[in-house]
Amino acid sequence: MEQGDPDIVVVGGGPAGLKAARSAAAAGVSTLLLERGNEIGSPVRTSGGTWIEDMKRHGVPEHLYRPTTRVRIASPGREIQFDYDPPINCVLDVRGLYQQLAVEAFQAGADVRVKSRVYPEPDGAVRIDHPGGSRTLQPAVVIDASGSAAAIARSRGLAQPTRRLGTGAELELHAPDWDEDEIWLGVGSHLAPSGYGWIFPCPGGRVRAGVGLLTPDAGVDPTPYLRRLVEREERLRVSAEIELHRGVIPSEGPLTTTVGEGLLVVGDAAGQVLATAGEGIRFAMELGELAGQVAADAVLAGALDRLGRYESGWSDRYRGLFTLMDRVNRKLARLEDHDWDRALGWMEKIGPGLSAKLMRGDVFRGRGRMRLIEGLLPVLAKFLRD
Repeated sequence: MEQGDPDIVVVGGGPAGLKAARSAAAAGVSTLLLERGNEIGSPVRTSGGTWIEDMKRHGVPEHLYRPTTRVRIASPGREIQFDYDPPINCVLDVRGLYQQLAVEAFQAGADVRVKSRVYPEPDGAVRIDHPGGSRTLQPAVVIDASGSAAAIARSRGLAQPTRRLGTGAELELHAPDWDEDEIWLGVGSHLAPSGYGWIFPCPGGRVRAGVGLLTPDAGVDPTPYLRRLVEREERLRVSAEIELHRGVIPSEGPLTTTVGEGLLVVGDAAGQVLATAGEGIRFAMELGELAGQVAADAVLAGALDRLGRYESGWSDRYRGLFTLMDRVNRKLARLEDHDWDRALGWMEKIGPGLSAKLMRGDVFRGRGRMRLIEGLLPVLAKFLRD
């Protein structure tokens, strides 16, 4: 795209940025996506646990996710199991999905570049450093999808350095003894203080075992806890380590403002995550698509004041959920082991259907959410009122 400046520059090649680039380009607006890494989707920074209905809604090919039919959850003194037929959970081929989204963005007309670092300049300009040299662009709109770095948003004063982060370490393993239908989740001080552990089967016959901790709530490196998890789980003792993944996710709630002059902020950069589960991919895809559509509409109309429709659009859908889940997350980080035992006992009583809605955050949406908290979640409601 050396012939002229693009109308829209998207910073970051994750799901939010790739979806934004695709939807903007599909609307007929010249779009450039810039990823600082050497490869889209690498290194892997997320476990990829998500929900089948969302992947179908986004048209994700079935070979890029692994359905599971069983969820097992363990606390220090209790273990529960939920079975789902048909399956509702799945684990993504993260690298494969991101690269699929990159191809879709390219096919829609976006220019996708890797190994490109972006630096904000005055008056909405951006400087790009890449192997071929350096260039300054003056796009009409910049979409900051740069993850927890939020590089452009911080330079424009929309975001501050994130103090509270979910920090994860994960091993991808060849583990032939693991049941490919089972997701395992674990909580408690022995496993992950102020966080949780997981073991997910993933496409390709592999398993991802990980631990995520909240910093500064835990204030420790998750790697030793990860090693302890792998060593104590019998079904992982016969395994080969294939990859080590590390990642962070913001855990401070959504940004107050995600729209600036010629700027939209989306995905992790905007704090658009479900803090209780450390989950962001399904929201990033949906809201990235929205950001691209709004940006393209504003450019085509020559009316950048329309960018505000992005803020109102995503806020109407999710701001209340993200804000409430951040509040719940801060309370969960303070639970002691006996509290987790009680919480699992309560989840076992409400059953697999409502527990799934709880984990998705569905029961917290809509006008009746506080009534549901009070009526269905007595353990969490106590902490919310403290």
